[in-house]
Amino acid sequence: MRAKFFLTLLAVACGAYSQQPSPSPAESAHNKKPSSADAKQTTNEDKRGSNESPLIISGNVSSVVKGEITTIKTSEETANESNYHEQKASDERIALILTVISLGVSIILTVITGLLARFTWKLWTETGKVVSGAEDTAKRQLRAYVSVEPKEVRFLSPEYSPGITILLKNHGSTPARKVTHKSEIAVLPNPLPAAFKFTYSPESEDRTPFVLFPEQPRESIKARPTLLTAVEITNLGNGTNFRLYFYGLVGYVDSFGLPQTTTYCIFMEGTAATKAREVFASTGQTSAGRWIYAETYNEAT
Repeated sequence: MRAKFFLTLLAVACGAYSQQPSPSPAESAHNKKPSSADAKQTTNEDKRGSNESPLIISGNVSSVVKGEITTIKTSEETANESNYHEQKASDERIALILTVISLGVSIILTVITGLLARFTWKLWTETGKVVSGAEDTAKRQLRAYVSVEPKEVRFLSPEYSPGITILLKNHGSTPARKVTHKSEIAVLPNPLPAAFKFTYSPESEDRTPFVLFPEQPRESIKARPTLLTAVEITNLGNGTNFRLYFYGLVGYVDSFGLPQTTTYCIFMEGTAATKAREVFASTGQTSAGRWIYAETYNEAT
């Protein structure tokens, strides 16, 4: 009987030992299986990392320095980065070269533009000179040119005032307008003094201006307002030391409205003048004589 009771007690004890003890409420809450929402939230929080639960990065990690993570680059990434920097440097060199070329081209174009401007200005000025020269040439070819030609000597004696017959000629193609003429007849030494001044008396000038047409000579007599003195006649008879001078000034306006002048100085040798005087005194005839143009005071504009 006792043996049967002992065996029953031993079987109960063994069964109790083989079963796990029931968890406490706290352990039940701790060991509770999380739901899918809780698991998703936990996963998202784990991705951010924290001091208690640091971020775990999959891949190649070389080191962590002061919280910064440096990844190990693959050979392909290194090659691509090197190619990028080389391409960038090449593009910068090309851009610099193009900038220098553009600057050089700009300088060359500026120089060429300056040369063209200078050439254009020079061409314009030269063209203006040519046009002005052509106009001046046309004016010179068409304008009037007046000359004085002595013809005869008359009244060459103490009893009369000496006079010279002259021809005024217009050698141009257009008329000479407002023509005035003043002249003097004088016995002067040979040669004339270096600083000799040709003077005119008030009676020596024509009072009324006139028009002188081309190829239509105008004849007139220019007379001295006073008689030859005995000294002048004697001086003329002394040969080449004195001459009979006839000088004058012709003023006129050409067809282009420009004032023009002709000055002249001609002379007859003293012996020729004396001979002319003797001929006139004995026969009353005039003498053409031999007129010579002096080296001074023969000018025309």
